[in-house]
Amino acid sequence: VVEHFLLELILLIYKVAIWLLIIPVSAARRFSRTPEQMALGGIIIGMASVGLGLGASMQIDTPSGPLIVIAAALFFFAANLFPLRKF
Repeated sequence: VVEHFLLELILLIYKVAIWLLIIPVSAARRFSRTPEQMALGGIIIGMASVGLGLGASMQIDTPSGPLIVIAAALFFFAANLFPLRKF
């Protein structure tokens, strides 16, 4: 039982880490010209997602991990409302 719990915990941490690596950078892609700008934008969007997710988690007393991912997804969908920049 403990081994099963630890495996699920490791997989959950892995999933959240991957989501926080991919979603913010994908959102930043719409507004960047170079990979460096995309990385910096991803960092900014990721930090904002963590802040919003933790704030919402404290306000409504829910787990923070899913709310952080939801905040990142909202940034992604909001970024997709704008057209892709052609340079």
